[in-house]
Amino acid sequence: MKRCFHCFGSYGDEFNVCPFCGTVENPRPKEPIFLWPGTVLNGRYVIGESIGAGGFGIVYRALDMKLDNVIAIKEFFPQSVVTRAEGQPNLIVIGKKREEYEYRKKRFLLEARTMAKFGKHRSIPNVFEFFEANESAYIVMELLEGQQLNDYIEMMPDGKVDLGFAVFIANEIGQALITMHNAKVIHRDVAPDNIFICSGTELQIKLMDLGAAKIEDSSDDVIDLCMKVGYSPVEQYDKTDNFGPWSDIYALGATMYHMLTGVRPYESTTRKKEDFLQDVNQLNPQVPENLSNTIMKAMAINGNERFATVEEFLKAVNGEKKVLSLEKEKKKKRLKIALGITAAMLAVTIGAVFGFMKYQKTRKEKFLREAKISVWYLKDDTNPLETQALETITQNFNAQEGYEKVEIELVAYTDRTEYEKALQKAADEGKLPAVFESTDVSDEVLKKASDAEKVITLTEECSVLQNYSSYYSDKKRIPLAVEVPIAYVLTDGADDNKYVLQYNDDYFNNDTFKKNVKYVEEDQKLLEKNHLEAGAGKYDSSKDDWSVVLASTTSFTEVKKSLSDKWFAVKLAYYDTDQIHSAFTYEWSIGNGTADEINAAEHFASWLLGANAQVNLLGSTGMVPVNDKALHQRAEGDEQWTAVEKIADHFVFDQK
Repeated sequence: MKRCFHCFGSYGDEFNVCPFCGTVENPRPKEPIFLWPGTVLNGRYVIGESIGAGGFGIVYRALDMKLDNVIAIKEFFPQSVVTRAEGQPNLIVIGKKREEYEYRKKRFLLEARTMAKFGKHRSIPNVFEFFEANESAYIVMELLEGQQLNDYIEMMPDGKVDLGFAVFIANEIGQALITMHNAKVIHRDVAPDNIFICSGTELQIKLMDLGAAKIEDSSDDVIDLCMKVGYSPVEQYDKTDNFGPWSDIYALGATMYHMLTGVRPYESTTRKKEDFLQDVNQLNPQVPENLSNTIMKAMAINGNERFATVEEFLKAVNGEKKVLSLEKEKKKKRLKIALGITAAMLAVTIGAVFGFMKYQKTRKEKFLREAKISVWYLKDDTNPLETQALETITQNFNAQEGYEKVEIELVAYTDRTEYEKALQKAADEGKLPAVFESTDVSDEVLKKASDAEKVITLTEECSVLQNYSSYYSDKKRIPLAVEVPIAYVLTDGADDNKYVLQYNDDYFNNDTFKKNVKYVEEDQKLLEKNHLEAGAGKYDSSKDDWSVVLASTTSFTEVKKSLSDKWFAVKLAYYDTDQIHSAFTYEWSIGNGTADEINAAEHFASWLLGANAQVNLLGSTGMVPVNDKALHQRAEGDEQWTAVEKIADHFVFDQK
């Protein structure tokens, strides 16, 4: 029997290609210095093919024979210090480099211990074991499938990452850095080649390679820091000990700069002599000014001009903190100095009095008492980022001053029947979760829910909810999104615009449209209010008689599935522009609990209606945010969403 060194399946000797994964048999390593596939380490791990190599190590796929798991093993292999004879497992130390070899191996094992310390964090690879063998050392860790961020950026047509995805990556890596910084560890090598986008059902972002990390109380330091042109702050080049969270903030800011502009920033030492780096929104007008200012502040040459903590940086990234441009901030500081000590002291005194009065007035509303609340939701397969988004939203909520004492438990259900049964049981016992998704939930359950109107009063900038009580007379549900009628115009080529031109506004208002349109059944009631009649009948995806136009809504769940192998363009479809019949969707409700728990639940539900939460939660869907700012952010630079924003004033809703 043969073993595949990619998937580790066993198959007959008569085959030269693995029947399980299609890998062509190749018993030799990719490079002579690599371990041969089939080598057994520590009596437990079978080495497979190599999946990566750098100046200091080699990474292999491997099989854990004890647990029958495919894992990754990183081998200590500093190529300037050691070599290996082909086919031999032991390393050979080059010349008189034994002292450097011992030092680097010590650092390698320190990296393993550091990674193992943070293994439970979702954005740091999990380390299972590390050991020494073959004059080398090995780290056994989880195998990650996917691609490095730098490769992902190169795949983008213009080298730019989608705004929402870039912010998501920054939040995930930022949370990993917060955990490290709290443990007094500075990464010092944040860059696109050390950020890994994992593939799979749940999107995960991992911060890789802690080999250059600065660990508190460690007496030694790396001999040669791995400088990343464009990403390393100037203090790393100065070889001083002036490292801190601000160093990683610079690198993460530079990574965001590259993601959103498609341009790697200039080297920090070059910028120190003459800084002519353009602002992010100069290169990408779709980036909001506040986010552009945030990234440029994170990349300030002087460490004391950057954000002091990653938490502060992420607040600004998520729009929760206003950031001036560096130039305006410097002018503001100079102006304060020019005003003189007396005027400054007066301003401080007045500000303190005013601040105290304001604090006293809002303390009861802003500072939530200690409470533990559960948030239940039905996991939506059409929104793969929902869980990650809710986790990020929860963390951002807890990061707000006054909200720290609220403990939030997220509970996901994957089966609707099971979810409805659990809610019904909780309702019968008077123990509904503090916050729960209530789209299509029975009225019997909702009768036991709490009044949700206070949530709306806590929320600003949701103009479509200004007549909330007339839409939701029972005041039991809070909609996060809106569905709007839309037409999917089928084309027969990659150039959608070329083919959609023949379908002008007149086409959507005459008999031709009625004869050729078909509707997705689940959206029929809403669509009939905006179209003259049901047209050619119900849409049947099992047949191949594709109509010219499919009518649906911006949720487009069923249409998207049906059109997976078709070219199509999107056009808003409605007749009466004064009244565009739309529908509220993605509804949530407030459950049961103590007064403190309900108060916390209402503030959390209000948080879900905020701009940043809506962008995170609805960004991968076609649902229209109820928050005006969130809709505007989605509309910037996007023709379809710009059109939706323009007609938002004409949405009308039926009473629920």
